[in-house]
Amino acid sequence: MAFGFTSTDFVYLNNSFNPETGRWENSGEFLAGDDPKLMIHYASYGINYGNSIFEGAKAYLGRDGKARLFRIEENAKRFARSAKGIRMPPVPVDMFIEAVTELVKRNRRFIPEFNEDPNQRGALYIRPLLIGEPGLGVNISKKPTFLIFVSPVGPYYATGFKPLKAMTVHHMTRAMPGGHGAHKTGANYVMSMLATAYAKENGCTEALWLDGYRHEFIEELSACNFMCRIEDTLVTPALSDTILAGITRNSILRIAKDLLKMTVVERPVLLEEVLDKADETFGCGTAAVVTPIGTIVAYNGRYTKKVTDDVGELSRELYGRLTGFQWGESEDVFNWVTVLD
Repeated sequence: MAFGFTSTDFVYLNNSFNPETGRWENSGEFLAGDDPKLMIHYASYGINYGNSIFEGAKAYLGRDGKARLFRIEENAKRFARSAKGIRMPPVPVDMFIEAVTELVKRNRRFIPEFNEDPNQRGALYIRPLLIGEPGLGVNISKKPTFLIFVSPVGPYYATGFKPLKAMTVHHMTRAMPGGHGAHKTGANYVMSMLATAYAKENGCTEALWLDGYRHEFIEELSACNFMCRIEDTLVTPALSDTILAGITRNSILRIAKDLLKMTVVERPVLLEEVLDKADETFGCGTAAVVTPIGTIVAYNGRYTKKVTDDVGELSRELYGRLTGFQWGESEDVFNWVTVLD
């Protein structure tokens, strides 16, 4: 199964925000995927000016046959932060969680069956959206549409849990300080598409973004956060207004610190330091899970750092610990999982 869109039985829709009261006035409705109510108007601020945000979560079906959500409250909180970041009315956390939970239950038959091979496990991807209403002129959205759809997916990268090649991007900038790079807006991912295409044209799988001023410090990959192991320390770029606060990122840091008893450091990370000293490098995110980076190609191919031909020991351990929670194979010591049935 590939990572892509498949239509399911139900989609969630809520158009009830009232600008005068500042409240979402009803709990929304669940519609068939071809319902005309789901059509987005061509004059939407979201389409014309980028007034839109999104989230990414997953539902998992464990060996025990039970469906689970992973840290869905954190997705709800980040969705609200992203909305506030571009001055859209946030969706209440409780409403978000209730809508996601009910939608997953109604589409339960689409959650991929548990696969004994971790490299082949699928999940039900959950995509909440907040999209600006129709209008003309560059304005703040005051009455957006809250929509959620789901789709069964396989691994984000076709190679599965194997090391990929990443290429640094020196002639593009994903985000600058003072912008909305830390929010999940649709506009943030257009540049990522261009950078990833550039990387693929140069024989790599993924783009690795650097800071916008000096192009010397690693920020994140196009589809996920970046981490590396330097000797016995797990290092990741410190959060800023140009780096997304990944939920998987936070989970990995907690697992490494609390369960593996590792030293964990969040700080600026020089590309040269990684090229010279890193023993393992990997990306992490909801879609990417933990994805090892075997090779980093820098300076338009003039410098190549080959980290490993195989999955690193730490990457493998973190992947196993994280997915153990998600598929219900490990005790939920952090209280991260919501069991739906």
